[in-house]
Amino acid sequence: MDLMNFILAIILIVIALQYGQTWIVFALIILSILTFKSFKTSLALVFSALIVYFVFSAADPLENFPLMLLALLVIALILGVGNKPEEQAASPFGAGYGDPFGGGAV
Repeated sequence: MDLMNFILAIILIVIALQYGQTWIVFALIILSILTFKSFKTSLALVFSALIVYFVFSAADPLENFPLMLLALLVIALILGVGNKPEEQAASPFGAGYGDPFGGGAV
């Protein structure tokens, strides 16, 4: 769920910056950091907010928009936002030696 919250926070930060409401950006960052479960996601949000802020403070934000998307993608890849190690489900019937009704393992 952290990835969805991260994406929504970035979208809301972009909208707030388009309207010039920087106090909403700070409020969103503080609320998001308080609700995220991992430090990596919080760090990625702060870096992403800085990148979005610098892009929108430029003379023409649409000129730098592809660069901003690339930078956000690189931050997400480096910090591993959204990647969770997959846990293997433990079988209640042992190490895959069949089911309790005599059938083979599927």
